[in-house]
Formats: sequence, structure tokens, C-alpha cells
Amino acid sequence: MGTLMRAALVTTFIFVTGIIFGLWIGTERVSELDQTMLELEENVKSAELQFIFFETMGIEHSCDYLDRQRWSIGEETEELGKEVERFEDSMKLDDASFYELKERYTHSLLKSWLTVERIKNDCPADFVTVLYFYSNEECDGCEEQGIILSHYKEQLDTDLLIYSIDTDLNLEIVQMLEDVYGVEQYPTLIINREVHRGFMDASELKETLCEENPNLKVC
Repeated sequence: MGTLMRAALVTTFIFVTGIIFGLWIGTERVSELDQTMLELEENVKSAELQFIFFETMGIEHSCDYLDRQRWSIGEETEELGKEVERFEDSMKLDDASFYELKERYTHSLLKSWLTVERIKNDCPADFVTVLYFYSNEECDGCEEQGIILSHYKEQLDTDLLIYSIDTDLNLEIVQMLEDVYGVEQYPTLIINREVHRGFMDASELKETLCEENPNLKVC
């Protein structure tokens, strides 16, 4: 066998092996992502079941139980966001696969947000929630806004719950939320249900967070 033929075979082997390995890694990551989404969805269902139980039995909500549930939901929401970000950075998905993944992810986020807001309505709460509407197509400041939000998230942990909503997906539930809150530009932040349109720098965001809760450790 000639040298060129051997080189061609080796190159082909490496190429095919790389594709197979890449597909295997992709399948593993999708499996991990599915597991995290399932854990989040189960915690949301558990919180909803607790609400139904308390309301059916005609007794006051147990805020100790609900706060523990809120903490778990916050932790899993953060981990889910990190996994989706890693997935997007490393994988090359076709449009249909990407849309399906982000659609399920976004629905999980919004279920989590609604459950946490319901807990906040019924129990004393010292945490702050942020719905972050962004676009990868129509927003010059969204990347920097995301960095600033991540900075405060690292400092505040579960005292700051951030739900990043990709508006490029054009999901009906997202469009409904945009209509309800009058979102007409990106970025827009809904901080404890209060609308803040346009880019917020680090000092502006800190001031707003501290207005919502002066006891946050960044205040």
C-alpha cells in the first residue's frame, strides 16, 4: 500500500472517529440536560402539589416547606441555564433541534418563575426575581447585560433568581409576556414584576436591586 493511500486511510479514520465521538458527546449532553429539566419540573410539580394540599385542607401555607422548594428550584434553574449555555457553545445543532431544545428550556424557566412568584406572594421573601428579555439579533447591549447579571448572580446566589428569555424563538407564551409587560426593546428586565426597559449598567442594576431588598449583601 502506497504512502499516500495509508495517509488517506488514516485521515479518513480520524475524521470518522471524530464524528462518532462528537455524536456520542452530544447524546451524553442531551441526556444530562434532559435529566436536569426533569428534576426542575418535578420540583415545580411538588410545589404546585403543596399549594393544592394547603388550599384543599383549608390550612395556612407552610412557608418552611415552600421556601425549601423555592431554594431547590432556584438551584436547578441556575444549573439548567449553565448546561444550556455549555450546550450552545459546544454543539452544532440543526435549526429544528435547537428550537425544540430552547422551547422546552424556556417553558421550564417560565414554570419555575411562576411557581417562585406564587411562593413569594404567600410567604415572606427576601430574594429578587429577574425576567431578562434578550435578543441575539436585535440587541447591541444584550451580551453586556448578561455579563452584568451574571456578576451579581455570582455574588447573591439564590437571593437573585434570573430567568433569561430568548425572544428570537417567537414562542406564544413569551409574546404574551411581552404584551403584558409592554416589552418593546431589548434588553428589558422585569425585576420583582417592575419593568425596566433598556440597558442597565452595573451601578444602575445594583441600585435597583438594593431598592427591592436593602439587605442584599451587595448593598
